[in-house]
Amino acid sequence: ASVVLQVGEHHPRLWRSVEEQLRAACCFVVPHYVRKPASGDAEEWKLALGYRKKADGRNWEGKMDYYNRISAFLKLYAVLLQMSSVAHFAPPSDEMQMRRVANPLGVGAAWRWLARLCNQRPQRVTSTILLAFLKPSAAALRTAYPRQFPKLLQLISQALVPKIHLAIDSEDLPEEKAALVNLESWLESTQSTLQRGQPLPEPDDAEMPAFKEPDNTQEAGATDSW
Repeated sequence: ASVVLQVGEHHPRLWRSVEEQLRAACCFVVPHYVRKPASGDAEEWKLALGYRKKADGRNWEGKMDYYNRISAFLKLYAVLLQMSSVAHFAPPSDEMQMRRVANPLGVGAAWRWLARLCNQRPQRVTSTILLAFLKPSAAALRTAYPRQFPKLLQLISQALVPKIHLAIDSEDLPEEKAALVNLESWLESTQSTLQRGQPLPEPDDAEMPAFKEPDNTQEAGATDSW
């Protein structure tokens, strides 16, 4: 996400390309719930949802693999929207510093995504995609919309979550029920943090993991014991 922001500063058209690629790869980046085809063809519906075939070319990937992949797309999209600074090395010491950069999409696009999702009838996958998007963008949304964001979370808790329960409680859907438990837990914890007036933590998803160089054993003595 930081690389996209840095390159996009000099080539603004990159943003549209990245957003279009993400939407093409995952319908929930729109967000859009794909309806079952009138034919009732399960193969056709899975293809429209973005399921992938396994290496054998015959069988479809499992539901958890699919959920994990679409969650990754949504996390990346959410991180892209909340990104507002890039790293650079300032002379003369060449120490790494963070520089503010205008994001052409920004948290406004994240707010619109949430509004569109909340105005649609919840589906089985709603908990999965909602939590994947909220966790990386919550801190930025709270900063940009300090009064509206807590109200949005309250709306999700009181109006959306009960509808998700109606969509999944009567069926044997362990993955969806686990995702709903995780969503409810996150909402409760986040709302409690906001009520105490404490800042929300920056998303771990936006951090570049530290790279640990492998041990160099070229100069190890011949007598060293391994």
